[in-house]
Amino acid sequence: MTTTTVQRRMPEDATGVERVEPIACVGRGENVEHATRAKRVERVERVERAERSEHAERLEPREPLEALEALELTERLERLERSERSEPSERSERPERPHNSIGTVIAVLHDDVFLVTSDDGALLTCKRAFSCLITPAIRDRVAVCGNGPRHGYVAAILERAAGSETCIRVEGDLRLDASGDVRVSAAREIALEGERLAITTHDAELTATKSTLVCDELEGRIGLVRLLGKTIEAVVEHIVQISKTSFRSIDTVDHLRAAHIDYAASESVRLHGKNTLLSAEHLSKLDAEQIHLG
Repeated sequence: MTTTTVQRRMPEDATGVERVEPIACVGRGENVEHATRAKRVERVERVERAERSEHAERLEPREPLEALEALELTERLERLERSERSEPSERSERPERPHNSIGTVIAVLHDDVFLVTSDDGALLTCKRAFSCLITPAIRDRVAVCGNGPRHGYVAAILERAAGSETCIRVEGDLRLDASGDVRVSAAREIALEGERLAITTHDAELTATKSTLVCDELEGRIGLVRLLGKTIEAVVEHIVQISKTSFRSIDTVDHLRAAHIDYAASESVRLHGKNTLLSAEHLSKLDAEQIHLG
């Protein structure tokens, strides 16, 4: 029986000589099949060598670490998309089993969708679970659960770097309902921001060392106002006051300085004092039907 030796070419060694390694010795009847298999092996090795050389050129030391990470992430995403396009029927026929894993968030794709690399090396596209109120951030250690091999939900955030901002985000309206007290405490600042603020309560108390109010228009309906203070300072451009009865009691001095003073009474005007002085620089005039002096 005539045999044929099937060989494959090996990459050059340190001496620069290309080696030839025999694969197998086959008979004439098996010659075509083994030769075809050897060619396939050689073609695969050429492709792998080309990919390794291309990857080595991309990973030269002159590129920064961030660029290398972004390049590796892009390549992994491209391979993931190619595998998903090439194996749709296989994935549909294969039953999906529940899985739980722990991973790290490496990218934010869009709102509430994140790219997570699990500890076993899998690349997962995950949505934020509805019960996970805290928005995940890059480099967070998260717990992932789901039914698909590449898709899941971020169920909880396990670890986060100290000093990072924590954002609680919900879709739609949020209501806090408690049968007891609700207290909000902060070491530095509490800020409320919204289009409209409505507070309904039976008893309200504000205690502050310094308070500032800035608004374009203030309207209030108050039944009784009591102010106790040492000093009241008001600087306004225009004051309009309409009241049924006005009463002021001043213990020491009441000063009024104006360019023009106009007092008009429909009934009577009374000025009384222990000493009353009326003086003018140019003209003093008394006009009435009767004038009594003394």
